[in-house]
Amino acid sequence: MLWLGFSDPHVPRTPAIPDAYALVYLICGLLGLVAAMTLWARLLLRHYADPSRYLPTRTFNVAMLAARVLALSWFAVCLYWLDYGSLIESWLDPLAHWGLRLPGLLLATAPVWAAWVLFWWAAYPVDRAAREQSLLSDLDSGRYITAPPSLRDSLVANFRSQVLFILAPALVAVAIRDVAAIAFALLHQQMGSGAEAAVFTLSILVVYVVSPALLVRVLHAHALPASPLRSRLEAMATRLNLRYRDIMIWHTNFGVGNAAVMGLVPRFRYILLTDLLLETLDDRQIEAVFAHEAGHVRHRHLLWYVVFTAIFMLASIGPAQLAGRVLAHLNQIIPIDTELLTFIFTAGVFFTLFGMLARLFEKQADVFAARAMQTWVGQPVTSATVVSDEGVHRLPVSSDGAESFVAALRRVAEVNHMPIQRPRKPRSVWSAGTGHLIQLAMNFLHPSIPERVDHLRHMAADPSHSSRFDRKVVFVTLLMLMALASLAAWVTIAVLRG
Repeated sequence: MLWLGFSDPHVPRTPAIPDAYALVYLICGLLGLVAAMTLWARLLLRHYADPSRYLPTRTFNVAMLAARVLALSWFAVCLYWLDYGSLIESWLDPLAHWGLRLPGLLLATAPVWAAWVLFWWAAYPVDRAAREQSLLSDLDSGRYITAPPSLRDSLVANFRSQVLFILAPALVAVAIRDVAAIAFALLHQQMGSGAEAAVFTLSILVVYVVSPALLVRVLHAHALPASPLRSRLEAMATRLNLRYRDIMIWHTNFGVGNAAVMGLVPRFRYILLTDLLLETLDDRQIEAVFAHEAGHVRHRHLLWYVVFTAIFMLASIGPAQLAGRVLAHLNQIIPIDTELLTFIFTAGVFFTLFGMLARLFEKQADVFAARAMQTWVGQPVTSATVVSDEGVHRLPVSSDGAESFVAALRRVAEVNHMPIQRPRKPRSVWSAGTGHLIQLAMNFLHPSIPERVDHLRHMAADPSHSSRFDRKVVFVTLLMLMALASLAAWVTIAVLRG
């Protein structure tokens, strides 16, 4: 698996089955998952063929998410145990002299992305039926009404937001690394592991900074036209001392009501508002959502994600090597695949902690939005008064500010058909466990809407709650800085000792 940089070329690996069968096993496993979800979708539509019957899609959507995760897991199994990587390497052997990674990455992962497209194809009839059933309730509730997108539009939108959004920056980073490899080859030099690590790290940093300019095109986003709403948002940005490149409309075929911010530096920072969000929320609610995205910027959440990633990169050099020696010693007693075990453990810890950090930052952005909304209640929209850090970051959350943002949250939940109330108390331990896992999967990066509403109202109930929450976030960030400094010292000492 040298094309992904996962294996040590000096460690011999014995494939469990002949290489020629690895691709067959991968494709058969993926097609089996696609067939299962396709059959489920057809049975679901047949059982609820009567339009008057409510189509329960929540469990189906959770299963579809699980199927995509299983597809990636099966790919990892083929990569590690069935020696799928060696098959790809044999196909790309004529390019081995150049040390390229991009062709192997594209060729090896193509079956997985094709399976994801088939998953969307399988789910399309269920999604369309659910949207058609909700048209009447949307009309009664005053929501924006549009026809469901065609199959082609749905596939293109999903491919843009769920594949290209992740894949495009990764491909650019690998391409930069490959350009460096070609330069070394032309100079008849071999790029060592140290030089490769330095080049790849630099390429990731470059892509992380400039990728928003690429991603706004991937997401089919365009600048928000001049309008009273844009003037209000620009006035808010001035108040909050928020710097950005542009405010964009994110076109989703009116399928998603959401907002996002991208960009570590102002020159490549974009605030995105989806088409459905702009059509279904009033101006004040859109201001509240915009303030939430501003909170991510003002609290430097994107930078803290870089720090978090750097911690794990340093940990893979320092503590992971120590753990590897312990596992190697254990391997002499109990035969285990130390490489796979280390990968699973590291990935599990990374995603668990990343999810916890992301949910904490979402709550902090909610608190920032509530503080921002209460800061200029009753002031003219054209006011250009800049709100200082002390003016927003340290204000106790008031009831007015909390309810202003809660109204926006509830409206976002309505237009996205998300639950606003907390789920009923489970009747058994099994239902409680499965319900918790489903909630965790659906709200991995964002707390649920009821949880966010409760958190804001808790903040507004007592001024001391706001300061206590602020101290909690400061404590977490200080822990991250201490971990970064400790691991950097560990790695530096290890390098100096040779």
